[in-house]
Amino acid sequence: MLPIEFFKENDVFVAGTTRRVDISDVSAPYAGFSLCTYTGDDDSHTMECRHCLADVLRIPSENIIAPRQTHSANVLVYKGGECVIEDVDAIVCDTPGVAIGINTADCVPLLFVDSDARVIGAAHAGWRGALSGIVSGTVAKMKSLGANPERMEVFIGACIHVECFEIGEEVAAQFPHDCVSRDYGDKPHVDLVRAVLLELLAAGIRDANIVVVKDCTHCNTHLYFSARRLGVRSGRNFTFIMLK
Repeated sequence: MLPIEFFKENDVFVAGTTRRVDISDVSAPYAGFSLCTYTGDDDSHTMECRHCLADVLRIPSENIIAPRQTHSANVLVYKGGECVIEDVDAIVCDTPGVAIGINTADCVPLLFVDSDARVIGAAHAGWRGALSGIVSGTVAKMKSLGANPERMEVFIGACIHVECFEIGEEVAAQFPHDCVSRDYGDKPHVDLVRAVLLELLAAGIRDANIVVVKDCTHCNTHLYFSARRLGVRSGRNFTFIMLK
C-alpha cells in the first residue's frame, strides 16, 4: 500500500508521503518511498514511485509537478509544461487534475488552498527560504489568481522541530528572538515552524485555518527521510496538493 498521510480530501487532495513502516534498515538513505530525482537516488526507483502515486491519484504521471528546489524565494504560477521545473521553491496553480508538491527531508513543507477560488499552492521553506520571503511570495502569487488569504487553509507537513534543529549563531541572529531557543545545549536552536507560522499570519492567513503536523522528521526516520540523519544524498518526503 502506498504510504500516504491524507490531511484533507473532498474537493482537494492534501497529502504527504512517508517512508514505509516495514523498512528493515532506516539508516539506508534511499529506502522507502521517494520520487525526488536530484539527490542521488536511482532513476528506476524514483520513476516507480512517481507512477505508483499517479495510479493512486488517477492522473498521468506527468501531471505530478515537482520543482528542483534551491532554497530560493522563487514562486512559479504553473500553467502546464514540464513536470520537473528548475530553481523554483514554490508553485501555485488553478488547474484541476494536477498534483503540485515539494520534496523535503527536514525543511518545512507548506500546502495552501482557497477552495472558493480553487487556487492551490505548495512551498518549500528551509531556513533560507523562510528568511527570504517564500511564504509571502507564495501567498502573493495565489492572490494574483484570485485567492484571498483570509479564506486560505494552510497545511504544514512533517519537518525538523526546534529540539533537533541546531544552527550557528550567524543564522540564529537572522531570526526573531522568540524563534530561537537556548534550551537544548551550547548552540542555539531555531523553531522553524514558529518562524513560518509568523510569516503566514503576517501574510493575512487566519490562525484557525492553519494545520500543523506534529511529527519531527529528525526523530522519526522510520517514517520520514531526514537529511540531518541520513545526509543530503538521501530520499525525500513528497508533500502535495491537487484540485479534483
